[in-house]
Amino acid sequence: MASISDRRWATRAGQRVRTTYVGDRPWRLQWQEYAKGPRKTEHFPTQTAARRRKVEVEHALLAGTYVVPERGRTTLREWAEVYLARQPWRPNTLAATRAALEHSLVVLGDRPLSSIRKGDVQAVLVGLDKAPGTIRLARQALGGLLQAAVEDELLAKNPTLGVKLAQAGVGEVVPPSVEVVQALYGAAPEWFRPAIVLGAGLGLRQAEASGLTVDRVDWLRVRSVRVDRQWSTKVKPFHFAPPKTTSSIRTIPAAQVVLDQLGAGLAPGYVGPVLNLAGEHVDHNRFGTAWRATVKAAGVEPVRFHDLRHHFASLLISAGCSVKAVQKALGHGKASTTLDTYAHLWPGDEDRIRDAVQVAFAGGDSGATGLQAASE
Repeated sequence: MASISDRRWATRAGQRVRTTYVGDRPWRLQWQEYAKGPRKTEHFPTQTAARRRKVEVEHALLAGTYVVPERGRTTLREWAEVYLARQPWRPNTLAATRAALEHSLVVLGDRPLSSIRKGDVQAVLVGLDKAPGTIRLARQALGGLLQAAVEDELLAKNPTLGVKLAQAGVGEVVPPSVEVVQALYGAAPEWFRPAIVLGAGLGLRQAEASGLTVDRVDWLRVRSVRVDRQWSTKVKPFHFAPPKTTSSIRTIPAAQVVLDQLGAGLAPGYVGPVLNLAGEHVDHNRFGTAWRATVKAAGVEPVRFHDLRHHFASLLISAGCSVKAVQKALGHGKASTTLDTYAHLWPGDEDRIRDAVQVAFAGGDSGATGLQAASE
């Protein structure tokens, strides 16, 4: 499949004769990339180096992982533009992926794809001074980019595979207490109070809260809130966009106290966003500024708006709602997601386990049946 020759010697009329070659890379490796394809040539200073490369080339050709050298010279930045242009993503997803790739492109953007190694990726991610979740997103985005290069035969393998990240150390979700939520509501500017209610009373995400309009609220008959869109402010012009996932489209039963508080600040006949500032939707930056000011004014420990969603989930769980009911209200795609996040909040089965074993071994309170009785 591949052959090695020494350019210092040639065969003429059946005789091995010395050539006029005087360079420092006499060992020539030649191979064909595919049947009837062009013949490729590389030169090496030693026979050992040529043999090592010959093994690599033949193995790649046999395993189907061979990459045409010219393709591997495409830079990471060049490939990123091609890759991103192909994706059928929503504008928010595209913007988020570009942001997640930014640091990798700053460090490795001018490097040919074939030159990027696992150690390079590890160094890039270790050097990213961000929260663990942001670093995971950076690896995910870079991994998708490089995997697409593998599938397009620009790379032999994905160098992000096996890269290790620091443990996030998040631990179990600890929802804010009722007292904390009340403090936040009391400290919030009047126009921002609906945000607290939407998070803690309905479990809405930030963009869902900003996108909720009066026509999505059934105030009297069904008493529910329909979540079927969110307010997108990452790409201008700001606009309505589908929720995070298809499972995020949901109808949430609303307590009367929630509806009363949401409707308290709305004028009769108003048809705009429930959470609004002078009748306008609240964008991401203004929302964040108002939230941070509210947390500071409330004098509570640092808390995220998303933590109000955890508070809503804890209320449902403590009231005895099933996993399926909590999953549906939160818009999770799978019940396993709900359990992975909130399993520790469901009432434990410790007493049931003890009672079951008590009955089996001691016959309950009487002590006259069960294994204990059998041993007497």
